[in-house]
Amino acid sequence: MMEQLDHGNLTLDDAARLNHFWNVKDYLNLMVPTCRYESPYGPFGWCHHKTDGLSGTYKVMTIGNSWTANHANVFYQECGHIAKSILQGAASACEPLYPTRLSRACRSNFTNFEERIRQEKPDFVFMFTRFVTIGDPFPPNVTVSDNDTIYETMKEQMLKFIPNISRRLYILDAMPRPNVEYIEKIVPMLKEKVPMEQIDNLLVNQTLYQTARQRYAKIAKDCGPTCVLVDYDPIFWNSTSGTFRFYDEIGRSYLSTSTHLTPRGLEHIRNVWTDVCRRIL
Repeated sequence: MMEQLDHGNLTLDDAARLNHFWNVKDYLNLMVPTCRYESPYGPFGWCHHKTDGLSGTYKVMTIGNSWTANHANVFYQECGHIAKSILQGAASACEPLYPTRLSRACRSNFTNFEERIRQEKPDFVFMFTRFVTIGDPFPPNVTVSDNDTIYETMKEQMLKFIPNISRRLYILDAMPRPNVEYIEKIVPMLKEKVPMEQIDNLLVNQTLYQTARQRYAKIAKDCGPTCVLVDYDPIFWNSTSGTFRFYDEIGRSYLSTSTHLTPRGLEHIRNVWTDVCRRIL
């Protein structure tokens, strides 16, 4: 029951229990059964996915912060057919294109991402990242094209990556973050007949993500055809209400209070990766 993803005969109370369960189990859900971790401290660090579920010819890497581990099962299932190997690198709260918050750990991981790509020389790299510092506001009189030190660092890192990637670097574009304090209030608000558009506006935090998208768009432009942006915005945008929607029709949240995709959220985005990897063959 607690992992049920189909609609079935679920009630609002069932949805509330699922949302709570997914929040409690969030960290455990980052552990990937197909991963052979290089250190005993999974789900973070580096791991090699088992090859018995792979049927392709390409060397593949997935890199990013905890969203890399969060997406790992869906990626393995939908893209394993292109890969002969998948090396996964997930660094908690650290972005591959910028040393997040300039912390010591993220500076180290920033260097390590480049080193591992240079050593692996993959055909494809897929970057799954929940934006952090990349969404920081531009200083006064600064644009992404003019004196933006965050973007300059991102570009330098990208230019180190791409000589060692034989085909493509796929970058998951920034999407809005949730206001996590409202996630477990979704069902109570639905029970109280709060309009869904109002719930959307409370739940979705749209600050800073457009800044991150500007920087990613410039990366894609300056990188050229090697870099491809993958966009979740159309998946979460509700065209009827004109709002982003982070839950389904019975109140199951697509995002956890740790801002990872829940099992329901991962099913919601699954076809994005089905389509991306189908086009590779």
